[in-house]
Amino acid sequence: MYHSTGVERQRGEKLVSVVEKEVENWRKILVTGNKKRERVLVSGMIDKETGKMSKLFTSFTTKEIRNKRNVEFIKGLHPNLKKRLKEHLERKKTGVKGFNLEDPDVLKYGWKGIDIDEIVPHAEFMALDDLLKQISKNELPDLVFERILGYNSYLQKEGIMHTCLDCFYLTDLITFIK
Repeated sequence: MYHSTGVERQRGEKLVSVVEKEVENWRKILVTGNKKRERVLVSGMIDKETGKMSKLFTSFTTKEIRNKRNVEFIKGLHPNLKKRLKEHLERKKTGVKGFNLEDPDVLKYGWKGIDIDEIVPHAEFMALDDLLKQISKNELPDLVFERILGYNSYLQKEGIMHTCLDCFYLTDLITFIK
């Protein structure tokens, strides 16, 4: 069982408070069904040691994916996340079609009918990328993930949002506040 220190608890409470305020802001903006469905959750991360906090993210919209914002994101991934993504895709080797992170048109690649944009643009992955870049632009030891707290809040109704299966693997070693 995980036990937090007083400082970690305060930082976790701060993260939850900031994310929940952002959720309330989004709920005021997203009053219609289609816009609301595209923004499923708000995610943030905090470094338990330093108190550095990521920006808050929602997933990319269909329009942003059409405009290839996710491709820009993939190309700029923190080295640790690029490595994790490649390893994750190797684990899912069955059906993988020659995925190359350097290819400018990565959307054409995928597995079993799921485009790569289905994994990468998720909010918790973007929050983690932002926080890692704040900690260091260079590759870090995997132990850095144990220093990170994550929190996902559901936009559709009250409550937390768990990670999807892909994000579960990509955010391994991170403690999510439940």
